[in-house]
Amino acid sequence: MNAPRRVDARSADPLLGWAADTSKSSLGKYRLHVIASSVPEAVELAGGAICDRTLSGWEVTVDVPAGSDIRPIVILGARVRDTATVALEEDAPTVVLMECGKVDPAPQRPRTGSGHWRAESRRTATNPRVITHEASSAAAAFKRCALQAAGQDHEPPERAEHFRWVAIS
Repeated sequence: MNAPRRVDARSADPLLGWAADTSKSSLGKYRLHVIASSVPEAVELAGGAICDRTLSGWEVTVDVPAGSDIRPIVILGARVRDTATVALEEDAPTVVLMECGKVDPAPQRPRTGSGHWRAESRRTATNPRVITHEASSAAAAFKRCALQAAGQDHEPPERAEHFRWVAIS
């Protein structure tokens, strides 16, 4: 009898592929930190990826403007955290960083290696550095609830989310 074949996480998960060797913490968890200009943009552009990463055991944190209603982020399973706090943690490993919306450049950013992911509203067909994340059924359901909590329930949410790799210049 053949043993089940193990799948390398990097080949199965394009969001992880760019930083797989350096984003795993000492506790064996991968980390995703999302910086968003607003809660609705975070949920609309990356809610499925946020929820799927949380359901997969990742430590997912989201940075949103102060005073935001964080209920939609909590529905997705992520924690709200300040970018400066994540960047300054002494024992924090490199994180996979994702931007949603027009985010001001922060002086303190988590260590991300050679770049970060930027959420796009649609796929740029010719750009080879754009990947599509197809949200699981569970993540799509949580995203729908989070969009309702954010007051953005006017149309069904997209299950496909697009992310472009932005290299550090």
